Amino acid sequence: MIQRIQSIWLLLAALVMAGMFYFDVYHFAAAAPDDATQGVYNSVKNINNNYLAIVLSGISVVLSLVAIFMFKNRKRQIGMVWINILLCIGLLFWLFVGLNNFWNKYPGVEGSLWIGMFLPFITVFLLLFALRGLRKDEKLIKSLDRLR
Repeated sequence: MIQRIQSIWLLLAALVMAGMFYFDVYHFAAAAPDDATQGVYNSVKNINNNYLAIVLSGISVVLSLVAIFMFKNRKRQIGMVWINILLCIGLLFWLFVGLNNFWNKYPGVEGSLWIGMFLPFITVFLLLFALRGLRKDEKLIKSLDRLR
């Protein structure tokens, strides 16, 4: 049953979260002033140097893709979606903590949040839409069992 609407939401959630590997989290107004701070700038700019963010993003992508094919066990599929939502919230928390530490350490550096910072928010909404579709399926199956 890959043609269900929640499968589309889960696929979109996986694609959006995979965008974390391509888009920057923070975009600086100017280049790094010297080579000593270049590593610090790169660690905040994207998740490529942040191992926990890479792991959380990767697990989220894999959970979304695996949940698509678990259509025969809806309770496990719902559980995987909830775990995925918690992972996305944890990733957001980790990114905000990293940016906050960076802003406290280098207060004069100007920049702005970039596309990568908003991708976990979008993923959470897509996962909530998938969860709504899964609950509708579960409700439909229970109502059909009642008629037998």
